[in-house]
Amino acid sequence: MKVIILENFVESKLKKNLSIVLFKYRLENDISRKELASHLNISLNTLTSIENGLSTPSLNTLFKYANYFNTTISIILKRAESDE
Repeated sequence: MKVIILENFVESKLKKNLSIVLFKYRLENDISRKELASHLNISLNTLTSIENGLSTPSLNTLFKYANYFNTTISIILKRAESDE
């Protein structure tokens, strides 16, 4: 039981950190949500939901983020894991 609770905590913390990291990528590159959503071919509502931690981006969306910001999914996830 304790292991499941810990796994859920780690998963929710990673999800929150991932949303923060993706938000920071957008801010660091001075791009609006509307513009980024268009480049990623996702809706503005989806992007807002991801950045607010309400939903988790699909692998395909993470790949699009990585390509757009000239990085890798691995680096994005490492930033999220390190509480950046």
